[in-house]
Amino acid sequence: LRKPYGEYNVKNHVETSAVEIVGFGKTNLLEPGASQTVTVEVEGRQFASYDYTSAKTYVVTEGEYYLAVATDAHEAVNNILAKRGFTPAGTSGKMDGAGQPEFVSDAIRLAEDTTSYATSYATGETITNQFEFADWNYYANKGNDTVTYLSRKDWTGTLPKSSDDGVVLHWSNQLASDLNAMGRRGEIALPEDNGAYPAYETYKDGERLNLIDLRVDENGEKIAYDDPLWEQLLDQLSWDECVKTIRYGMRRTEALPSINKPETIDHNGPSGLTEIYAIGKNGLANQTKDKLRAQHANCYPSGGILAATMNTDLLFEIGVTIGDDALWAGYSGLYGPGSNIQRTPYSGRCFEYYSEDGFLSGMICAYECAGMEQMGLYVYNKHVGLNDQEDLRRGIGTWSNEQAIREIYMRAFELPITIEGTKYEYDGETITLKGASGVMTAFNRMGLYWSAMNKSFMTDFLRKECGMHGIAVTDMWMGATTPYMNLVAMVWAGTDLVDGQQDAAHLDLAKTNHADVAWAMRESMHRILYTVVHSNAMNGTSAATEIRNITPWWQMLLYSLDVGFGVLALASVAWIVVPMLRKKEA
Repeated sequence: LRKPYGEYNVKNHVETSAVEIVGFGKTNLLEPGASQTVTVEVEGRQFASYDYTSAKTYVVTEGEYYLAVATDAHEAVNNILAKRGFTPAGTSGKMDGAGQPEFVSDAIRLAEDTTSYATSYATGETITNQFEFADWNYYANKGNDTVTYLSRKDWTGTLPKSSDDGVVLHWSNQLASDLNAMGRRGEIALPEDNGAYPAYETYKDGERLNLIDLRVDENGEKIAYDDPLWEQLLDQLSWDECVKTIRYGMRRTEALPSINKPETIDHNGPSGLTEIYAIGKNGLANQTKDKLRAQHANCYPSGGILAATMNTDLLFEIGVTIGDDALWAGYSGLYGPGSNIQRTPYSGRCFEYYSEDGFLSGMICAYECAGMEQMGLYVYNKHVGLNDQEDLRRGIGTWSNEQAIREIYMRAFELPITIEGTKYEYDGETITLKGASGVMTAFNRMGLYWSAMNKSFMTDFLRKECGMHGIAVTDMWMGATTPYMNLVAMVWAGTDLVDGQQDAAHLDLAKTNHADVAWAMRESMHRILYTVVHSNAMNGTSAATEIRNITPWWQMLLYSLDVGFGVLALASVAWIVVPMLRKKEA
């Protein structure tokens, strides 16, 4: 798609590329001389760009738009310029070939429109700026430093000449103070909220619910996230159950016998499962005593290779196969796929990510995720957001403007979520796709906020605008290397689960005078339970199923040995120390 770049763009800092990929298709394997008609649908919202300075939403700018068919961006530019009457000789190198105008639509003339795409197509929520906190130019205490963004209106003045010709932001005491505004680990820096707390352990005799009761209704229809039954179930939980679940989520979610929720096990691997099938004690491989359970699951090609196929059907099949592997191995969640943008070849995780293009990354990821979710495997797309490097990423502050964040970096996470409800032909029948359940947050800060700790991002964008109802888990809680991770603040912002294990005392700080945190914890439990009940973890579960925490005999033996060796150690110390003290007294 070629968008116009006119007066509105210049005045309001709305940038557009020479061409953008807005759709793609794939033929079957064709024999020489054969042909196939491929239909590529382009959503109307693809014609809109984000205006973060004036309308503060998606806008269509006035001018002529062109749709072109091409194998790559260079060919698309050549074709569009040829359609407009240009030749390589008259374009100062902008055309590197003659172009094929027959592969370009006639000009699509559109008027300025600031309202048609100002609401979320997924939820109906009003779309407006949510990422000003990550734009240095909006930071209240930026001092004399400003950021000049690359702009088509002034290539010469805004394009850096070398790696040293960049923006320099100066450190200050005020910046240091603002950096810690939401507190550090073990602190609570939120204003007090003395409102009413949620109900805990409340239920009527004969009306106690189990988690499985929230899966489908009497007609076999999926029970919605906002069904009133959820409030009844959540009232049954205790404070300690909420704390225990949220604070300890390292590749797992907690078993809750009070509502017959099983423990679930998550796996870390954006390219498929990386361990042997037998490692999952509840997997079908062990349950069926499969002779091949000591083998590893298949590892799939890197994200860049998958994106290069431009084949959403293939990606859906890969997702289904990974979901099948998870059933066999006993995993219910996957830390992946990796949806970050290949911003630079020097990022140590580029092999996990799909592309430098937000739309291509998002669509390829969407169908892979939908395949996994089809098999009951919930996903955590990672690492959201603005995670552009591997080394030194813990706590680094990444800055960008809202248009770039939305149209490039967040598009790759938005599309896998908002594919929810799409009709898709699979295996001879029409199915309704499930969107990606969740995300894993990044180590870095967006602006001054740790990615998991900003409410306008985690709640207003991901939840309200994109419609994500699943779990947001942190990246690994790294002890002393991540002191900026704050458990209370992250839950308040809309992040649900710790990839690690934290002391309950962190959340116990909110037992009084912080009703807002308590309600946020309840909503985190809502999302965790909603994700689990609609996953493979509940396969074979009925209303009569009872979950119990059982300590196996070998674990009891280890506990006994630990106690025994502890007593022996103390006795040994006493045997050495007491004679020494007596000798000294003598």
